[in-house]
Amino acid sequence: MRVLTVVLWVITLVAMACGSDSATDTGDLRVLTEAENGQEVLFDSGEQFEVRLESNASTGFSWEIAGETGPMAVELRTRSYVEPDTDLVGAPGTEVFRFEAIGDAEILRLEYIRSFDDPPIPERIIEYIVRVDDAPWPPEGIEPPTTSSALAPIEISELLAAGSGDASIIGYVVIDSAGARLCEALAESFPPQCGGASVTIANPDALTVALEQEQSTQWTDERVRLDGTYDGDTFTITN
Repeated sequence: MRVLTVVLWVITLVAMACGSDSATDTGDLRVLTEAENGQEVLFDSGEQFEVRLESNASTGFSWEIAGETGPMAVELRTRSYVEPDTDLVGAPGTEVFRFEAIGDAEILRLEYIRSFDDPPIPERIIEYIVRVDDAPWPPEGIEPPTTSSALAPIEISELLAAGSGDASIIGYVVIDSAGARLCEALAESFPPQCGGASVTIANPDALTVALEQEQSTQWTDERVRLDGTYDGDTFTITN
């Protein structure tokens, strides 16, 4: 079923690429890329701009607009996919989003996900603080939100190397006689065992993910995302 989903998505992206020339004809449009991630960008009302992000359709991943933080400042006008300029199989292309600035200010967030994952876990996150017609940021009367890029999900080995602090991590949950842990991999055994780097979960009662169970061992079949705080020893889930 997943293979079929990926194939259908690839076909959709190819059709998008063939059916629209807007991605290749930018004219005087301003273009945002991954290089501007986390930056504040200014536009005039009615001005159009493009967001261009590398994307590999063959992996099943695609960029999706995750929502806005603050009053809506932009509207999506078109979306397309530019095929790679190479015959190399599996080479990445470019997803192109064309927006129009309409007013106010917001954080525009895009996530690189596989839609068939349950739940979808972003592999990458891109955010722009968009201000239109010099609108204030944060908007008046609204608690100043922060960009979520600082909490983009990371691997457990990256967490251990970074030290303490707030983080969003991805991995497999394993609960057995050794306690509750989030693991980078599952060992090939049954019931599964924790493989690779791992971190102890301080409050497993806060888990909301579906768990498989065999005897006294519980685990997740898919990688899951946990948000929380790492104190250098254990990871505490925050909901």
